Amino acid sequence: MLELKRIRVGRRAPSGVTMKFKDFKQEMLNDPEVKAEYDHLTPQYELIRQVIELRQQQHLTQKALAEKTGIAQSAISRFESGNHNPSLEFLQRLAQGFGKSVYVELREKVRLKNSLFFDRTLVEAGITIASARLPTRA
Repeated sequence: MLELKRIRVGRRAPSGVTMKFKDFKQEMLNDPEVKAEYDHLTPQYELIRQVIELRQQQHLTQKALAEKTGIAQSAISRFESGNHNPSLEFLQRLAQGFGKSVYVELREKVRLKNSLFFDRTLVEAGITIASARLPTRA
């Protein structure tokens, strides 16, 4: 597992200008260990993003989603913050709360335009990702 490194936020670039996040991210991804961990976590954070987006589109608070699904609000909060590794049952209950279904597919590794690699393991909480939203092959 990647050992967290202490970094200063708002770090100054050589020119004395505050470094933009995009530049900072690219600099950090030049470290092979950081990049490997980033690639490993990409599918998890993509799923989290999709669930939050769907919850917001349906104008649901975490509390309202908890009431619809029978999942504790604290468990939904932990999942959305990346501090909970969900089971398939958890995802199915979330999907049901959204009026959706879960679809899981294992695919070949793909190379993304920004050179990231990850197993495109799609665990979709009833969200069909249109081809326009999927990373394109390089």
